[in-house]
Amino acid sequence: MQVVNLLKIPLISLLGINIALMAWSAEFITNYYLYRDTADWIVRAELSGHAGDAATYVGNALHGMENWEVNSGHAALIWKSPRTDMGLLYKAMQRTHERLRAIAEKYDSPGSILSPSDHEYGQTLKDVRLLYSTLPLKAPAHYLWLIRIGLPFEVVFYSGLILFGYGIIRPLVKEVTWVDLVFIAPFFIGLLKAFWYG
Repeated sequence: MQVVNLLKIPLISLLGINIALMAWSAEFITNYYLYRDTADWIVRAELSGHAGDAATYVGNALHGMENWEVNSGHAALIWKSPRTDMGLLYKAMQRTHERLRAIAEKYDSPGSILSPSDHEYGQTLKDVRLLYSTLPLKAPAHYLWLIRIGLPFEVVFYSGLILFGYGIIRPLVKEVTWVDLVFIAPFFIGLLKAFWYG
């Protein structure tokens, strides 16, 4: 097996991998803060056994969606559906927040004679867990990058990957072959993925 000499890697490949890594890093870091302010609170609400705490966590998630402005519009450009509708996602979260607050006031408020062991209390928490386990919580990130930050990000990322692959493979072939097409295909697949949140 021949050892690859890194000094002989074409400059276009080094440029391409750097472009792709910078674009990926920007998405990763932004998604960390987006999930911290939205979806991570939902995970806490799912795990909570206390309606008051769960209501607080869902309220934090709603506040995060408002701050990031991912509470309306569609997380898709072409194939829009109720699943991609950020307004419906936000509304569903508001409804569960209202329900959790009502249950918390009824059962957890000081002086309440009702017991949290009642069926209604447990059923509400169970319903909230079921709802949040099926919500498309990746939609806010997709919406942020596609609609708010825009398609150019996707173009930059996939262009970097194509430059990297093309620079590595192109010196090995003498003419345009299927290898060239293999490295161009991810660009178009990436663009298709950007238009369709699935």
